[in-house]
Amino acid sequence: MSKFNNDPGKLKILLVDDESANLLLLTKMLSTKGYDNVVSTDDPVEVVALYQEHGFDLILLDINMPIMDGYQVLAELNKIENYKGTQVIAITGDIYPEDIKKGMDAGFSEYLTKPMRIQGLIEVADKALQNITT
Repeated sequence: MSKFNNDPGKLKILLVDDESANLLLLTKMLSTKGYDNVVSTDDPVEVVALYQEHGFDLILLDINMPIMDGYQVLAELNKIENYKGTQVIAITGDIYPEDIKKGMDAGFSEYLTKPMRIQGLIEVADKALQNITT
C-alpha cells in the first residue's frame, strides 16, 4: 500500500532541465493529473542540495545540460546515503537505441524522449506513486 494512498499531490517531484520553457511545460503536464508538488531547477548543480532538502520521490532529469549532464547528476545522487528508492527518469532528445541503452545501463528508472507525450509522462508519475511504499 502506498504511503500516499495514491494521492498524486503527495508525490514530491523534482524537474531538472536547462530550458525554462521545458520546465514550465512539464509542470503544466503533471498538474493536469494532480501532480502539483513539483520543484524545478534549470541548474543541475543544485540537484543534490535540493534532494537533500526535500527528499524527492521522483526526479525527471534532462540528459543534455551545460556544466553537468544528466549522467553526472545521477552519479552524484547515487553517492547520497538513503537515496535508493527514488525514481530518476531521463528526459532527452537522444532517441537512438544506443542512447536508450546507455541511459538504462547508467541506472535511470525510465527513459523518456522529447518531445514528450503527456500520457507517457503521467504513466511514469503514476508508476512512481505506486512504487513508493512505507
